[in-house]
Amino acid sequence: MREFAYNSERRMSRGPFVVGIAATIATLALVASVLAGWSVERALAFEPGGNGHPTSGNLTNLMGRADDVTLVFQLNATLTCTSNTATSFTFNLNYAISGAPLPNGAHVVVYLSPNNGAISNNSEGNDAAYIAAVQSNETSVDMSGLSGAGTKTFTLTVTTPFQLSGGGVLGVIANDAGGKLFNSKTNSLNCTEATAPTPTPTLTATPTATPTTTPTAVPTATALPVTAAPSPATAVLAAVALPATGGDAGSGSGPSWPFIVLAGALALLAVPVVGLHLWRSHGGPPK
Repeated sequence: MREFAYNSERRMSRGPFVVGIAATIATLALVASVLAGWSVERALAFEPGGNGHPTSGNLTNLMGRADDVTLVFQLNATLTCTSNTATSFTFNLNYAISGAPLPNGAHVVVYLSPNNGAISNNSEGNDAAYIAAVQSNETSVDMSGLSGAGTKTFTLTVTTPFQLSGGGVLGVIANDAGGKLFNSKTNSLNCTEATAPTPTPTLTATPTATPTTTPTAVPTATALPVTAAPSPATAVLAAVALPATGGDAGSGSGPSWPFIVLAGALALLAVPVVGLHLWRSHGGPPK
C-alpha cells in the first residue's frame, strides 16, 4: 500500500510540469502560425501598379479621350544598371486610338513598380520605403496629335536610386484623370538581366593641316648688253667730234687738246709724203 501511495504522489507531482510543457509548445506553435500567416500576407499584400499612380500622385491625362485609347506594353523592356543599382528602363508602348487625333496636352504617365520578389530581396525590412523609392521614378509620354495605331518607344531614367539585385521591377501606367484604369504592365527586370549601356563615342580631334610653304622664285639675272670697245680710229674720230670742254663752242678760246694731238699726228704723216714728192720732183736718187 505504501508503494502504491508513493507512486501516486510522484505521478501527481509531475502532472503540472507536463501540462506546462504542453502549454508552452502550443503557444510557440500558435506564434509560428501567426508569423507564417503574416509572412504570406506580406508577400501577397503588394501588386505592382496596384495603387494606380506613382509616389508623386501624378495621373495620365488623355484630355477626356481615355475611352478612345487602348494602351498595351510590348514585353521586351530592357534596363541598365550600375552594379546592382538600376539606372534606366526602355519601354515600347503600343497604342490604338479611335476617332480624331488626341488634343494638345494629352499624355500618359508611366512609372516603375516592384513585384514581391524585388521587395523581399532589396527592401532590407522596410517595404514601404522601398516601394515609395521605386515608384518615385516616372516619365510623361506625350500623346498630342496622335491618331490610329502605332508604338511609342521611350526611356525612363532613374532619378531616385534603388537596389535591384533580385525579384523584378515593371513599368506600369498611371490611371487616367477621368478614372479609366490601364492594366498593361511590362515584363519584370532586375540587374542580373541588365544590358550594357551604350558607350559614349570618343571624339577624335581632326589634325590641323600643315601649311605648305610655296618656294620663293629666284629672280633670273638679266644679261646686260655688251658694248664693243671702240677701235682706235673710232676713238680718234670721236675725240674730234667732241665739243671743246674749255668753254662754249665758238667762243674763240682756241682748240682743245684733242685737236692738238690730231694736228700733230697729221703733221707726222705729211712729212714723208712731202719728202717723197720733193725727191721725185728733183729727179729721184743720183745716178
